[in-house]
Amino acid sequence: MIWRVEQRGIGERMITTEEGKSGCRGYGSFLDTTGDTDTWLAPLRRDLENLDESGRRRLRELQHLLVDLVERLDPAKKINPRELTRA
Repeated sequence: MIWRVEQRGIGERMITTEEGKSGCRGYGSFLDTTGDTDTWLAPLRRDLENLDESGRRRLRELQHLLVDLVERLDPAKKINPRELTRA
């Protein structure tokens, strides 16, 4: 689990400001600016590795719901043209 304070820290590092406009840093740029990502991601990796079957089922259901949400928000696939697959 990534706690609220960690989520906020990651979110703060994702914000960019260029020519007075705010934006969101890409994943590659995020990795370049954060250095060792293990510090950030080790707790999440550990939690995911230790999920029991009910936890995996809930995570799979969540992933399906997120795919449904993306498909509902972008039915014409203008923002995300890739085909989304369900786990």
